[in-house]
Amino acid sequence: MKKIFTLFLGAFIALSAVAAPFQFGKKYAVQAPEFATERVDAKKADVFKAPKAVKEVDSLNVVSLQEQYYAQYGVYVYILIGEDGTPFFFSFPSTGADPVVLGQTYSLSDMDADYCYYDYGGYGVYIIPFTTATFKKTMNDGLVLIEAYVSDQYEYEYQLTYDEATIPQAPQGGTFSDLEVEGSTWTDSCQYILSNDSLSFYFAFDIENLVSGQAYTESNMVAQYTGIVFNEYTIINVSTLSFVKTDGEDGAYSIAATIVDENNNTWTVSGSFVPDVSDMTFAFSADANGITVTPSNNDDAWDWFVASEDLFAQYGADGIASAVYQQYGDYYASSGAATLTFAEDLAKYFDAAGNYYLVVWGAGEKNVSTAAAYYLFVVDESMLAVENAEVAAKAVKHIENGVLVIEKNGVKYNAQGAIVK
Repeated sequence: MKKIFTLFLGAFIALSAVAAPFQFGKKYAVQAPEFATERVDAKKADVFKAPKAVKEVDSLNVVSLQEQYYAQYGVYVYILIGEDGTPFFFSFPSTGADPVVLGQTYSLSDMDADYCYYDYGGYGVYIIPFTTATFKKTMNDGLVLIEAYVSDQYEYEYQLTYDEATIPQAPQGGTFSDLEVEGSTWTDSCQYILSNDSLSFYFAFDIENLVSGQAYTESNMVAQYTGIVFNEYTIINVSTLSFVKTDGEDGAYSIAATIVDENNNTWTVSGSFVPDVSDMTFAFSADANGITVTPSNNDDAWDWFVASEDLFAQYGADGIASAVYQQYGDYYASSGAATLTFAEDLAKYFDAAGNYYLVVWGAGEKNVSTAAAYYLFVVDESMLAVENAEVAAKAVKHIENGVLVIEKNGVKYNAQGAIVK
């Protein structure tokens, strides 16, 4: 079974492990920079499926359909994305045109089985080949209906249905105000995302600091990461636009933009960002068991990360806090004092003996809400000898091409858990 590496898996992630830190599509694609893979592992603890005791078919509605011909593989691919976010790949031998005949039922033997699989978890890591499959496409009043079935080696079965008649259609422009605003800045680049429940407007620049009140146009944009996404999967490209960011007090700002899309529809969008601000500070104490972090209040949430001396020197406390927050927001944050033990909490961050920094920060609902604080501590050989299965299989961090890559058991991963090629 072979994987089509060039496909935009699941969310049309338009970037690689060494690309610019912009995002486009689902927000879990963010990379800026990539560390905290240990946390991704924790969220994906149940990544391998156990065989079912009794076979049963899982019915999934397909929320997005994409078709594309890949000359390098000689296949025409239908990508069906289930309502749970799982992409299923049905690949048919082709020299360019769509070979699927309406009304005909295809089996796996009619497809190129090397490229028929689903991506469990949507990360491009756990690729599960089909053991059996059927595929049928029909048209009803000009709308597509696809009925498909797959099974896998773990005895899981999926019945997939794509009914274009039931799929919500994207608006054809309009006025959208009071949108939620998310901004990210990096060295020499920035991106702003305005969104509501169904629409996300992405604006990316190769400029770190935009001038307040200045109008920027499509000529200033990074086109690959600028556009409109409807219901997470439908991408609408931008033709022309005008974008203005107006700074307020204490880090607040507002954005107003007018977009003309590829279909000549006009979109007028606006929103404001008012940052979360906390006066919380942190105190540290340490003993042989671990490090205790005591915040100045027990109400505001905070988060933490352990950085090696090299990583800390490269990014600094505030840079690390910003990067981890952009990955995970306040998902792992909690309030009140806590003791982080060397054996269970901290040891998985140790690659070798030496100096390490415990970095902590206030994690608000929208942004890092305090200045980052840090505590320097020393790891000796005895601390590396902790008999812990998770530590024994710990990941080793490397910086390659300016991006931190995690190497575990001889395989390199990025922060989303995807294998780095």
